[in-house]
Amino acid sequence: MPTGVPVATVGIDGSKNASLLAIEILALQDKKLAEKLNEYREKRARS
Repeated sequence: MPTGVPVATVGIDGSKNASLLAIEILALQDKKLAEKLNEYREKRARS
């Protein structure tokens, strides 16, 4: 892609990673979503 056209890719069958990427982008403007994403990541780090 040319400069100035950001592209995010995930692997085939990577729906979970695609979902997390979308949530991370949305969380930039949604504090509640950002908090839930942080909680999810903290929980995963403990397991």
